[in-house]
Amino acid sequence: MVDLKSHWEQVYQNKRFEETSWFQKTPRQSIELIQSLPIQLDNPIIDVGAGDALLISHLLKKGYTNLSALDISKGALDRAKDRLGNNAVKVHWMLHDVSAPLINSKKYQLWHDRAAFHFLNSDEAANQYKQNCLDALELEGFLIIGTFSKNGPTKCSGIEIKQYDAEDLELFFKPEFKLISSHKETHKTPFNTRQEFTFCVFQRNS
Repeated sequence: MVDLKSHWEQVYQNKRFEETSWFQKTPRQSIELIQSLPIQLDNPIIDVGAGDALLISHLLKKGYTNLSALDISKGALDRAKDRLGNNAVKVHWMLHDVSAPLINSKKYQLWHDRAAFHFLNSDEAANQYKQNCLDALELEGFLIIGTFSKNGPTKCSGIEIKQYDAEDLELFFKPEFKLISSHKETHKTPFNTRQEFTFCVFQRNS
């Protein structure tokens, strides 16, 4: 079994963010989905698997004021803080493995995850992830999750992932979450290859 923490520390030590396959200068799909929801600018939002926190950067520019960034890699978060400079103090930084229980988590109105969940190959890890969503989200809060689709890659950064379509995600997150919408995104990597993602928007049931 791959030690994910060691793996991602090595990735962020040896590669610039622009050299990673998941790099997006502007994460348009995520931004559009967030802005489509009844989320106020001061509502608490967490970005899970935040990496270099480019989404956080865009949300700060759009006026969001209650942002948290979670990642398993200290190197990723340190680079994100350095890049944000003075704006880094506006973000709550969380070094954590999302397949482990969240301890004393604050409550969020939105949980966003692009390309973290699909690395959790075991039922135990996936079920703990879902429990973390339940522990962290307000009732009627929102979950945006993006994974590789059934037409997407089977590996990322040398690690086998689990592919999902909207029906798979809906089944997994039922009955505590209801599916609001699903979307396909074709991501063009910095290496001019294409990866198909499934994005789903859920709302936690009250």
